[in-house]
Amino acid sequence: MKLSYEGLKDRAAWEKAGVRVPDYDWEATAKETLAHPVWVHFGSGSLVRAFHARLQQSLLEQGLAKSGIICAETFDYEIVDKVYDPYDNLAVMVSLKPDGSTEKEIVASVAKGLRASHSYPEDEGKVSFPWTMIDKITPRPAEVVEKVLNDLGIEDMAPVVTAKKSFVGPFVNSEIPQYLVVEDRFPNGRPPLEKAGVYLTDRDTVNDCERMKVTTCLNPLHTALAVYGCLLGYTSIAAEMKDPELKALVEKIGYTEGMPVVVDPKILSPDAFIHEVVEQRFPNPFIPDTPQRIATDTSQKVGIRFGETIKSYVNRPELDVKSLTFIPLAIAGWIRYLLAVDDEGKAMELSGDPMMDSLQKQLEGVKVGDPESLGEKIRPILSNEVLFGSDLMALGLGEKIEAMVKEELAGPGAVRETLRKYLKS
Repeated sequence: MKLSYEGLKDRAAWEKAGVRVPDYDWEATAKETLAHPVWVHFGSGSLVRAFHARLQQSLLEQGLAKSGIICAETFDYEIVDKVYDPYDNLAVMVSLKPDGSTEKEIVASVAKGLRASHSYPEDEGKVSFPWTMIDKITPRPAEVVEKVLNDLGIEDMAPVVTAKKSFVGPFVNSEIPQYLVVEDRFPNGRPPLEKAGVYLTDRDTVNDCERMKVTTCLNPLHTALAVYGCLLGYTSIAAEMKDPELKALVEKIGYTEGMPVVVDPKILSPDAFIHEVVEQRFPNPFIPDTPQRIATDTSQKVGIRFGETIKSYVNRPELDVKSLTFIPLAIAGWIRYLLAVDDEGKAMELSGDPMMDSLQKQLEGVKVGDPESLGEKIRPILSNEVLFGSDLMALGLGEKIEAMVKEELAGPGAVRETLRKYLKS
């Protein structure tokens, strides 16, 4: 079986392989889209095909839309060349369930991939730029999923790595839970996205949903798992959730320290959202996501993922910012991670970060096995308001983090022992 318009004509073969084929006329849809484009999506990576294109596919199958999506790629044209054009813009979507089973379907709602320039229109009376919050864990295409598809007789499923380091393929694999909240501001009308499960609302509510996710209910937990997972030798987020200390750490960061200041957007329940993350989404062993991927660009994330909760504690008179323990422990873990030495004392490769060189220069001379080598070297890092949104030394959290880092520098096994110490207290 080949993933192409011609290949899909043998519908029975695809359905026998357990791959759902859409009911609408995808070739007619593509022609209509090119003749009368409605939705141009900027970006052509895995997420648009795993999520946005399936939303439009739902509308097409309900008879609520006539055209599909044009994906305009502004950064990496090889994606269009290697995983759009050769497959008639089709994709195989593989949804990964926690019990190990999968749902497979052809996504045919993308009519074309375009190589686009960087000129983003400015007249919001004609084209608006609504705020959005999106959430769906979509790791890079996994080798184990590729093998499943090959074994079913689907040809040419190998992912590619482009010259710009994009890791993409003719299939996408993703979790089933998904959220898209969009500011309802479209001067020329829009598809009936609410009929496909999208939340259409006002800008403030979108912002509240984003803050709920990014500062409390998901992203801070992800970053804590990322840095400690790398230090402790994990290569799977799901495997980390079987680790008693790591599971307890994210529960403490989320439930104990985050939820007292969580922003409630009303249209989504923070309590239900965070429980789904901790109990279902992160532990899904069939989501091939890694702490190494999540650890990318951590310097650009800590100010939002941890700094906003810290500021909320400062701004709430009934709360004491110095009572925070587990967010400081996550920050300490990140600083320990920057030394590029794991908890066994072995060198480890760090994920990319635009501040890596400057941060490591500030930590020059700090050695695992010699806590006193830390000196006062991390104080400028902890005082950096650009990093954390506030001066952690001035807030009285710096000394706590400094002490934690020293404990994690004691020698092999010290990271694990430090986690155990604070989680027991």
